[in-house]
Amino acid sequence: MRHGRFLGRLLNRPQLIAPAAGAAVLAALAPSAALMGYDGERENEARSPREYSQAGGIAIIPVLGELVHRGGSMDAMSGVTSYQALADMVGAALADRHVDGIMLDIDSPGGESGGCLDFAEWLASQRGVKPIYASVNQLMCSAAYAIGSAADRIVIGADAQAGSIGVVMYHADVSEALQEAGVKVTFIQAGRKKTWGASELPLDPDAAQEFQGEVDAIYRRFVRLVAANRGITEAAVRQTEAGIYRGQDAIDAGLADQIATFEEAVMALATHTAPRGASLSAGRMGKPKTADKPETQGAPEGVEPEAQPETQPDGTPPGAWLNPQPVVTPKGTQQAAADMLAVMEACHAAGFASLITPLVRSGASMAAVKERLTLAAQIKETAARCGMPEVADEFIAEGVSLEFARKQMARQGAAIDDAVQTDTRHTGASATAPTIIDAGAIYAKRNSQKKAI
Repeated sequence: MRHGRFLGRLLNRPQLIAPAAGAAVLAALAPSAALMGYDGERENEARSPREYSQAGGIAIIPVLGELVHRGGSMDAMSGVTSYQALADMVGAALADRHVDGIMLDIDSPGGESGGCLDFAEWLASQRGVKPIYASVNQLMCSAAYAIGSAADRIVIGADAQAGSIGVVMYHADVSEALQEAGVKVTFIQAGRKKTWGASELPLDPDAAQEFQGEVDAIYRRFVRLVAANRGITEAAVRQTEAGIYRGQDAIDAGLADQIATFEEAVMALATHTAPRGASLSAGRMGKPKTADKPETQGAPEGVEPEAQPETQPDGTPPGAWLNPQPVVTPKGTQQAAADMLAVMEACHAAGFASLITPLVRSGASMAAVKERLTLAAQIKETAARCGMPEVADEFIAEGVSLEFARKQMARQGAAIDDAVQTDTRHTGASATAPTIIDAGAIYAKRNSQKKAI
């Protein structure tokens, strides 16, 4: 069976996959079925490219098709994406100084459980390094939702779908088919569990119970992950019953934050503005919709609750959509958006846009923001004078003191000097040289001497 190795990854293993995609998996069990584009005999002929595209300073990472732990020819030939390839791309984008933010372009029904939740937990731990956003374009289910939930913010198309927070395991019993075909399989084994899950045998009741325990354990971990990433309760996640939500319904269930197309989301992330026509929602604090009546809990009797603020061009300051924190009250939201706008404008004006995210996340006051920007400018100037402009970004991102940055640059300069053969005969005057050498002036002098010759 040419695609036996592929099916071996699907049967008797927990899967985080949408129902329709799962049905396609079962259809592959038919005797005449073939996995289009996949040939197990050509496993090593193609490898998954681990490259992302860029739109300006935004890295676009594709999360497409069925998801598996390890890649191979299936990535390139069958529209399968591996968690390892995604980890490589995200890691490279986080380390790339030319990347200001990451957009996950997600169109996937999910896939293998193995490796998924580990990767999603790691991705969530990267929050704060650079903005990470997920676009539901047009399907983000099960394993794909686990990954998307790790983003700072999720945008979803009006007709796109998200959810299917559940776990499934398939067992294929072909014993009757083999009997009709006159085929009898004999197992010679040691250990009663050795043949549990074998397709040639009916599923043992004890095996079914153990498999169910494995599925339940992964489901509990999946629920905890989504609840933590989205800022909603585990009960609210379980209440979805692995359902799939479309557009605004996903926002109401707390599974997404805004209505926006993929193109609008990328443009907004690149320009720090709200997507045109986007629908702002308190999605992180939302609950699954139970009635058409609007939520009024907490409002005084007889008083209508204040409306949520509109997005641009209807009043919300530019950049308000980028705030990943839960919306507590309309007034609090407006003030937070105004404060964030002031931080963004100050950082852009000073030429340190990379400081926007850490300063906003820390809730720094404007006085603290100005102090940090002044320090960044001093470090940048010092690095330029030392002939080491490339080290400035790292020191600025780490928020070290000017004194510490100077010492580190002096040590680095000394290390470079130690590696170069120089004349060690110095006059006494050289002992009074400043610790920080103006390398720019030295090179300018050398260049002028060369021209004179």
